Amino acid sequence: GTTPITLSSINVRLANNETSVLSWTAQSEINANHYEIERSENGINFSKRGNVNAIGSPTRSQDYSYNDALNTNASVIYYRLKMVDNDGSYKYSNIVNLKLKGAGTTINTYPNPLKAKNRIIADTALDKTKTMKTL
Repeated sequence: GTTPITLSSINVRLANNETSVLSWTAQSEINANHYEIERSENGINFSKRGNVNAIGSPTRSQDYSYNDALNTNASVIYYRLKMVDNDGSYKYSNIVNLKLKGAGTTINTYPNPLKAKNRIIADTALDKTKTMKTL
């Protein structure tokens, strides 16, 4: 069966260079028991990182969060919730990802081949900024 837990949001953000924060809001939690936080470095194979007990309110939305130590060399990590009901049934949330510092950085130079005056464009995925410098 499926669990009567309805999520209205799930997000992950970088708190600092050593910790990520997974946060979610449950719209309703009829007979909800707990949430298992799962993490993956490839988006396929997940392992359990921790538990958060459910409040179990069928009528009020409830906010939750989990701090996770970033002891990884991966450039992207993926999270999902295993939402467990009192009878042991469960379902998974959507998968969210976090691009870690330096992930997705692209540096281009032009014109190519290089000449006396060149431009370097650095496009970083983490802060979604583009920088251009003429050398």
